Amino acid sequence: MYFDRSIRFFEDLSAEFPQAIMPRLNRSLAYVDKMPYPKLGIVSQGKLSNKSLEQLDIILGIDPTCWTAKFVRGMNHLHWPRKLGHAPLAIKDFTELITLQKSLPPEKQRAYFAFGYVGLGDSHVKNRDAGVEECVAKARQAWEQGLKEYPSSPDLKRRLELLDKSANELIEYVEGLRGLEDPVDTDLTKVWLE
Repeated sequence: MYFDRSIRFFEDLSAEFPQAIMPRLNRSLAYVDKMPYPKLGIVSQGKLSNKSLEQLDIILGIDPTCWTAKFVRGMNHLHWPRKLGHAPLAIKDFTELITLQKSLPPEKQRAYFAFGYVGLGDSHVKNRDAGVEECVAKARQAWEQGLKEYPSSPDLKRRLELLDKSANELIEYVEGLRGLEDPVDTDLTKVWLE
């Protein structure tokens, strides 16, 4: 299977260069790419997700300010089934990511930083065990703040439009995008080319 070839390649590369961030980041994303493969069950998906998280933790140990690793780790937690309790971990990662973004000087600000607010709001939606109304209100707050800072973000606009129509419609939308069975967009071209 081609997923395994890329995983092996990045495992070997990160073993050869243990302090290099890019091989570990790509290794982490290779695990995520394999997760929606139809023959995998939830246990195998969870193992791959945990392997991805391990690599991201190593990267953040090397460079705590690595935006991409913090973002990918938040997204990883966000895609776990709601009942497994990863939403609070995603909230923590996206909150820290936004704090990191705000600490950067103007010349390092990027339009893709809007993704941090998208992820934070989505994480609040998936954290509904803490109370639906409160979590949806926190999601709205995150998206509205993000839209103030990144007014051209279509993702933020879309979520707020859905929320204005119906909280249930919004919840279905977020749940439809953020599950282990859904392929995660691991194409970081938007991040690396800006």
